[in-house]
Amino acid sequence: MSLQKHIYLLILSLLLGALLAVIVYFCKFNPGVPQTPCSSTMNNGLFMDDDNRRYSFSGGVTWWPKEKKISFFGVKKVNENLITVKRVLSLDQVQQSHNVISARVAQVSIAPGDSLGRNAVMFSGKGDSIMMMFKRLNHNSWLLMLNDNWILMCTNK
Repeated sequence: MSLQKHIYLLILSLLLGALLAVIVYFCKFNPGVPQTPCSSTMNNGLFMDDDNRRYSFSGGVTWWPKEKKISFFGVKKVNENLITVKRVLSLDQVQQSHNVISARVAQVSIAPGDSLGRNAVMFSGKGDSIMMMFKRLNHNSWLLMLNDNWILMCTNK
């Protein structure tokens, strides 16, 4: 074989190796869900509650993957009433399939400053299922859909 053919084969091998490295990186080392705490901050997000009443929420939501928890705090505004919300949902039976995480709420921890009420549910109540679907936007940000109702921008901080 001539020197020119050897050079073409060498270049082709390098290109195939680089392509394989990129594929392995995106499939193995670039997960579809956050591996460290991921936070969302919102201002006057409009939602529907379980009774089909409109409300707005201003505050923060954080997904803690290693602790299997979702914490949220903020102000829920129904009509002109302002309700303080400070809760942590502890999850169990956590299962992940690609970019979807499903779990059950094992415990709802309500902070003393929470005025939503013990029986009121935000996201999911104790024993209920919860679903999170992530769509990666870049290396630090995901679009997060929580229980078919909440759509958030979740970023690592």
